[in-house]
Amino acid sequence: MRKRSKSEKSDLDSFFGKGIGLKGILKARGTIRFDGKMEGEITSDTFILGESGTINADIKTRAFINMGRITGNVSALEKVTLYKNSRLDGNIETAKLIIEEGARFEGNCKMCKMGEVGEKEKKIVKGIIPQKREGEKWKVAMIVVIALVILSFLTFASSAGKRIRGLFADNPIRHIDSGFQYLKKGKLDYSLSEFTKAIEMDDSNFRGYLGLGEVLKRKGLEDRAISVYKKVVELKPDSVKGHLSLGEIYARKELDDKALVEFRRVVELDISNLDAHLGLGEILKRKGLEDEAILEYEKVVELKPDSIEGHLKLGEIYARKELDDKALVEFRRVVELDTSNLDAHLGLGEIFERKGLRDKEVLEYKKVIELKPDSVKGHLKLGEIYAEKGLDDKALAEFRRVVELDISNLDAHLGLGEILKRKGLEDEAILEYEKAVELKPDSVEGHLKLGEIFARRRLNNQALEEFKKVVELDSSNFRGHLGLGDILKAKGLLNKALFEYKIAVELEPRNRIGYYKLGETYSNKRLYGEAIIQFRKVIELNPNDFRAYVALANVYSRRGWYSKAIKECEKALDINPDYPPALNRLAWLYAKKGIELDKGIELSKRSIEMSPDTAEYIDTLSEIFYKKGMFDTAIENIEVAIKLDPDYQYYKKQLQRFKKAKEGSK
Repeated sequence: MRKRSKSEKSDLDSFFGKGIGLKGILKARGTIRFDGKMEGEITSDTFILGESGTINADIKTRAFINMGRITGNVSALEKVTLYKNSRLDGNIETAKLIIEEGARFEGNCKMCKMGEVGEKEKKIVKGIIPQKREGEKWKVAMIVVIALVILSFLTFASSAGKRIRGLFADNPIRHIDSGFQYLKKGKLDYSLSEFTKAIEMDDSNFRGYLGLGEVLKRKGLEDRAISVYKKVVELKPDSVKGHLSLGEIYARKELDDKALVEFRRVVELDISNLDAHLGLGEILKRKGLEDEAILEYEKVVELKPDSIEGHLKLGEIYARKELDDKALVEFRRVVELDTSNLDAHLGLGEIFERKGLRDKEVLEYKKVIELKPDSVKGHLKLGEIYAEKGLDDKALAEFRRVVELDISNLDAHLGLGEILKRKGLEDEAILEYEKAVELKPDSVEGHLKLGEIFARRRLNNQALEEFKKVVELDSSNFRGHLGLGDILKAKGLLNKALFEYKIAVELEPRNRIGYYKLGETYSNKRLYGEAIIQFRKVIELNPNDFRAYVALANVYSRRGWYSKAIKECEKALDINPDYPPALNRLAWLYAKKGIELDKGIELSKRSIEMSPDTAEYIDTLSEIFYKKGMFDTAIENIEVAIKLDPDYQYYKKQLQRFKKAKEGSK
């Protein structure tokens, strides 16, 4: 322990011994040494806190020496000295700070030039401390000392003195006050220690449990916090803070029924409690009781019209319920209150998407990216819009940005695959779809897209595996069954193909593609009656489907019903005069019947102009020339067809037929 020298003792103007206990304001000139206990404010020239001194006070002085324990702020014009084993919990403002090893200081320190502490403090000190010591200084100091000693003696001699000493004793209130001070500063461990001590001293102290619960909640020790808050509401059943805190923790832990009970109790106690209504709204929304949730959020904005969270939550529920006009009002209100609110701009984008206001939608998502350049959702939505509008390069840039930000984003890889496929970069598209199914092996869309590309590239075995995976994952996937049917048909497994197409038709009875596929397969099996039924079903669903009329004409042709076939082709051309298959089929029918040959030549040439590399169309033209007896021209055309499709034996037979006819005509 540090000993005081004789010279140091002789320099003191006032001395307060170990037995002194004071509460209030102490102002004195000269040098004061204090070894007792005090709570309040202190102003002096030089203030020395002795080893046994304990103070809960703010101090303003020229120089401060600490050897004891102080809780409070110190403002010293010249110097602060903290000796070994001393403790100071508070802030310091001074020109010079000396801290010995072993001293403890918790707080902030502001260093000023000598004599330049805050103006207010400066004036106070100067007001009581003369620049030069006056001859009568000791008289004033002695009067103060004598008065305080007498007061101390009287108070310690009475029961009132006991109560004053009790203010400075180790008691729960002091620990609770310290706990809340530490909590305010974010010093959770110190705060935890103080509240725990208070409860150990008085296990029925409501404020102690309330503070402890808050500390535990902030530290993420939610189970312990629940136990503490239960004690709070046990001690004080009408504690709004206790019930609210329990509700918030239960909500975070998704114990929705318990959270509901607590939030409703808060509203019973305080119907204007904003947090309770917000909490109720969230729980009711999670439980699917959206109409009740709306009432809670409406109560929030009634209580606080500028509640951003209230308006935002209403907007989100209205959007989910597709009450787009109401949602629009709420999201716009949020943006009025906070133009940088990301969720509100995302919500507006979603509403504009549903309303088909694409330009406004783009503006909202651009605003999202402006506010948050690494917004995955913002870039993804822009990519989807650009893809839909056919702005493939812009879409590509956005999807690639999403992948940079989140390489595991499934939608971005699917989007990239679609754009790359459209740009003819199928190898790159395959890589993206493979990445999608790597990230999510049960991605129906990923397997479906792979199957479609493999089918287009006639990689039938690979396509078959992908389509099988699609219907395995989702037995109701229409496109999966169609794709599977196409591959089975390509492999000559017509009965299995029919089975898949029939499932597709059952899944989507209003979709013409399924009936069209059935019609083609029945025709391949020479079940022409069944095929006719399917194509007529297509026409029934859409009388303007010119392809169905041509398909029906093909079936009639195979049955030798050429007049009926001609009528179906004419219907197709009435709808679409430039449809090459219809032009070619009608020209072929004229050749077959030996009628309208000049018109047939005209129709055939038109089909070839639009599709010059189709061997079938050139064969039709050669047939008409053959019918007209123009054998050289017929031979010339069929040789072109053979060059285009050298493996098709029928064209070679046609060539022999034409040459034989030419020889016979000589």
